[in-house]
Amino acid sequence: GYLRIGLSVYGLVLAIQNQVSMALNTWIAASLLDLFDGIAARRLNQCSKFGVLLDVLADNILRTIIWIAAIMESVKNNEERLILKVCSWTALICLEWITMVCSQCNQANSDSGHWKDFQRGRKAPFWIEAVFQNGFRNLFGTIAIFGIGTKKRA
Repeated sequence: GYLRIGLSVYGLVLAIQNQVSMALNTWIAASLLDLFDGIAARRLNQCSKFGVLLDVLADNILRTIIWIAAIMESVKNNEERLILKVCSWTALICLEWITMVCSQCNQANSDSGHWKDFQRGRKAPFWIEAVFQNGFRNLFGTIAIFGIGTKKRA
């Protein structure tokens, strides 16, 4: 998790230096580490509440950094509607963090110990249910997976 956060930040540094392909490769490496980390934790029975929280934080930090890089690229040399663009992108970042906080608060108040258990009959906020509906195979799920960044499926 810590390495993924470090790679996320390093990718932003590369993006700022206009080394776009290196930044993209760094972010892909961070995403792949997320996949392998989850597999290893389950196989080695090393799951913990802290590990789940660190995983979710690392995911959100990566997506936030990618959003920031996208904001920088979209406003580069283009002052037209700058305030609207920056506010729109910022709203998306805030929505991502609000969703994470809500799901983690619900986890803390549940006996299940994992936020993904909402898919197994527990009640989640409507926007989270909209994303998870039909195994992410809907408009909101598509936006969450392809619009916000990479996500692994349980």
